[in-house]
Amino acid sequence: MKKNLFLTFWVFLLGLSLMTSPAAWAEKITLKLNWVPGGDHCFYFAAKEKGFYKEKGLEVTIERGQGSGDTVKRVELNTVDVGLADTGTLAVARSKGAKVKVIGMIYSKSPNGIKTWKGSGVTKPKDLEGRKVGVPPGDAQRVLWPALAAANGIDMNKVTLINIQPSAKAQSLAAKQVDAVFDWIVGNQGYWEAGLDKDKLVLIPWAKWGVNPYGNALMASEKTIKERPDMLRRFMDGTMQGWKWAIENPEKANEIFIQSNPEVPLLAALGRFANDIQDLVDVPMNQKHRLGWIDKGRMEETVNILNKYFQVERPVTAPEMFTVEFLPDYKMPSIDRLPTIDQVYKKWESQQKK
Repeated sequence: MKKNLFLTFWVFLLGLSLMTSPAAWAEKITLKLNWVPGGDHCFYFAAKEKGFYKEKGLEVTIERGQGSGDTVKRVELNTVDVGLADTGTLAVARSKGAKVKVIGMIYSKSPNGIKTWKGSGVTKPKDLEGRKVGVPPGDAQRVLWPALAAANGIDMNKVTLINIQPSAKAQSLAAKQVDAVFDWIVGNQGYWEAGLDKDKLVLIPWAKWGVNPYGNALMASEKTIKERPDMLRRFMDGTMQGWKWAIENPEKANEIFIQSNPEVPLLAALGRFANDIQDLVDVPMNQKHRLGWIDKGRMEETVNILNKYFQVERPVTAPEMFTVEFLPDYKMPSIDRLPTIDQVYKKWESQQKK
């Protein structure tokens, strides 16, 4: 009798343990990216594969994006739980009534930039006068172009904007069909492959010339913020743990990433991730506070630019744009283990010679 009672009690405890284990009660959620997966997204995949989300009781599906506008809309409609999208796109959506907020900043510096070739004569924004600049119609940088012009005393009537497809930027610049293009300063392997190697490609970040709005950010709907705050805390904890681990283990993180995205070359993924961290993430604000930090002053600077130059239906305020209540305290780690762009380029160059 005692043996049977012991056995029954043991089975009960085992069942209770299974019921309360993360795997048994994992909450299923969806993270929608801003675009097709790249090395800049590696830490979400690392957080999933390393079990950081599972430890928080979450089963996370990572869904590719179709642009920031689509991601913001999906978050607003609550068809996805968390989204990664451009902060400016969110601000415009809020001006039109979208109830979506930033819950964690990814790009603390703007990735916007001017790309040209060495010897073009373009070394600063003012030099664009009398030149042809390639930029797709509707491109966010095209919309923000008046802000760059105003900040640098540029006569916009003296600059010719040429309509090109996003995929044609590198080829158009390499063929010198245009004098410059507006493009992100990170992710330059496509330009190297087009013939503009590291010594020939010139990068002019807008952030250094007076126009530095916040970039990509994690966001959630106000409905989710109100009704599922515990889920958001657990998601952000797992994400920031994954981000910190990826910065400390960049090659392993990108090896994990390409297991799910084999179409992306490992070197391209690693180079993009390192580029992002070094140029857009490792800033004094994150070093002082924590990964993903959102600063009220920086957000005010961002919305002031967007209210003036984007087609907003009403002025957006900084406080309504974000909350830091879900950010865990993960300090910005040292970036010493990340390869430099010079190191990535040398590896790429070596591959080309084989």
